[in-house]
Amino acid sequence: MSCPLAGPDWTDITQTFVQIAALLAGTGTAWAWYRSRGDRATDVLVELEKQFGEDGILEARGYLEDDVDYRTLEESIKTYMAYDADQSNPEPTDEQLNLLGSLDSLLRFYVLLRGVREVKQVPDDPLRLCYA
Repeated sequence: MSCPLAGPDWTDITQTFVQIAALLAGTGTAWAWYRSRGDRATDVLVELEKQFGEDGILEARGYLEDDVDYRTLEESIKTYMAYDADQSNPEPTDEQLNLLGSLDSLLRFYVLLRGVREVKQVPDDPLRLCYA
């Protein structure tokens, strides 16, 4: 027989408080992870911007953005491809090879950018704003 004036069941009360504490700790951990993920995205964007401003990449960007320079780039590619296919064609000049090296740096940067996008290190919207 149970006593009608018995006190509260401390086991149930303790269990409830432990569950609430676990829920709050889990929420705090999730919030901290979300904030650190945002900080990481900012760090990645800063590093990408540093690379995007390097000399070779800047030079290649300039050649792609200007029509006259683009034609120079086009001729350099044609000369290199013709020489690569048949060694009897004229060899590319050092200037053309340097230009193609800059273009290669730019292309490698965009491959890196694609990788950053694929693994979702940075959300798509900031990437579009910075590098579209």
